[in-house]
Amino acid sequence: MEANLHGRCPACFREKGEATTCPHCGWVPGSDGNPLYLPPGSELGDSYIIGKVLGHGGLGITYLAWDKHLDTRIAIKEFLPETIAGRDTRNSQVNIRPGQEQSFGEILARFQKEAKVLAKFQHHPGIVSVYRFFPANGTGYMAMEFVEGVTLKQYLAARDGRIAWRQALALLTPIMDTLREIHGVGLLHRDIAPDNIYITHDNQVKLLDFGAARQITGRSVTLSVILKEGYAPAEQYQKKGTLGPPTDIYALCATLYHCITGHLPDTAPDRLIRDEVQPPTALGVDIPEHQEAVLMRGLAIRQEERWRNIGEMQQAWEKGKPARDEEEPSDEGTEQETAQKGTGQKDKYAKYGFWVAVISALIAALTLSLDVFKTIPDDEQPKRAGDKWTDPITGMEFVWVPGGCFQMGSNDGRSDEKPVHRVCVKGFQIGRTEVTQRQWRAVMGDNPSYFKGDDRPVEKVTWNDAQEFMKKLSARSSGSYRLPTEAEWEYACRSGGKDEKYCGGNNPDRVAWYGENWDGGHHPVGRKSANGLGLYDMSGNVYEWVRDWHGSDYYANSPRDNPRGPSSGTSRVVRGGSWRSIADYVRAAFRYGNGPGSRNDILGFRCVRVQP
Repeated sequence: MEANLHGRCPACFREKGEATTCPHCGWVPGSDGNPLYLPPGSELGDSYIIGKVLGHGGLGITYLAWDKHLDTRIAIKEFLPETIAGRDTRNSQVNIRPGQEQSFGEILARFQKEAKVLAKFQHHPGIVSVYRFFPANGTGYMAMEFVEGVTLKQYLAARDGRIAWRQALALLTPIMDTLREIHGVGLLHRDIAPDNIYITHDNQVKLLDFGAARQITGRSVTLSVILKEGYAPAEQYQKKGTLGPPTDIYALCATLYHCITGHLPDTAPDRLIRDEVQPPTALGVDIPEHQEAVLMRGLAIRQEERWRNIGEMQQAWEKGKPARDEEEPSDEGTEQETAQKGTGQKDKYAKYGFWVAVISALIAALTLSLDVFKTIPDDEQPKRAGDKWTDPITGMEFVWVPGGCFQMGSNDGRSDEKPVHRVCVKGFQIGRTEVTQRQWRAVMGDNPSYFKGDDRPVEKVTWNDAQEFMKKLSARSSGSYRLPTEAEWEYACRSGGKDEKYCGGNNPDRVAWYGENWDGGHHPVGRKSANGLGLYDMSGNVYEWVRDWHGSDYYANSPRDNPRGPSSGTSRVVRGGSWRSIADYVRAAFRYGNGPGSRNDILGFRCVRVQP
């Protein structure tokens, strides 16, 4: 039955009014040719209207759909393996071919299992969220988050089949972070390849198709053989194969190899007979020697010769990067820079040292005597916890956070939150709320946000966008502005380093807008309870960019005093979770790495002000 869409196109669900041809997607009545597809505008169950086909694979069809209850676009994946089933066009029922009933039932059970696997990672930024699984038309359906974009396979095809090394590594770093998550709960993906990696229009990178995912058992078990030649390691060709994180690491590195060389590695069985896979540099790829070695170890034929886990491999890649990224903001030079400035200067100035010291002492004494007669500005008065200062340009309120020490991280959380370690930070001023759309517009003159509202947090801003905002604000206001370090952020979130699970206590509903209470997007700032310092929404509402690069093992080597994160990396840390997050992701200790160019409706930020 065709639904009434009230002027919306039945293919893309955008407003088309009375027009016959949709001005957005070009749909015209009668243009739906494939009898295997559900026609646009047809109803599915009580909740959904089917739209255009987004993709068609061996096991089924993915449609754009309209949720009638929430008035929003979603994706629906229909189980329809065309080699063993077809469709009755009279009533849309899926008909199983004679003799294929058992196979259909077994694969349908695997399809439902995929939905259950994805449900464990609801609202994870690197995985498409599944809303529900339901039966209809003699088959099964998965209602999922809809994100616009292209697969990595399509992305490569539009760029002559290959991209530069640094670009490829930046694209696949979020996939590594996602794999580290799923491996951490005992799951393997087993089907990593360019057609299962999705790049959204707002630069998020997501891992698709968990139909092949299995539990890590640590022992040999009989497995159905699921593989893609060139991406699958040798152990996946064996019916009794011992699989583990190195299995996914091989496929990931094969994908990375394909991205930068334009070629797939030879199949694993061929490599066992004669290994002719060449290093990327032999094919003319510009890649540092150390990083090429990391990649080729991930492609080792024997499982025991590969990296043991994703974190170990990421750490090896991070060690091979330049000491400091050009975009990294800095309040002061590094110790190395200071040392370099002094090299070669010591002998030149040593003979003047005595007189320089005497003159400096006289200037200091004179300055001190003059300061006795100066009035101390309000902005430089001694601060108490919670004291506020308001920026005259934007109206942003800043709260003083006295310095102190606390226990950072969580031994009950993810691997990158461990170990808990003692950290001390200096006092600082931090935004009372996330930067709002009104405040952003006062500085930048535009509003990139998806959910509009002056007092809502600005979102769809990249890490680099946040840097540009603070650069412009610093030029117009008093003082300078930057993102908080990760340590500053967690210290402030915990109300000055207290033992709090969430930012302001142990009850997420009191302090956070998150997946259990979000009600259609993020909310105006300051509507939930503040934490002990008077700061709002540090748990939930939108993720907040911080200054640091993400390092999966950084906590094991973090300095105690004012840590600033790894010196380089491929992803920046985001904190606090968002309106779409599960409760676990809005914890004070939760941290996640995201590419600095990522842009979506769950990413915002708040500022730290450095006094003049």
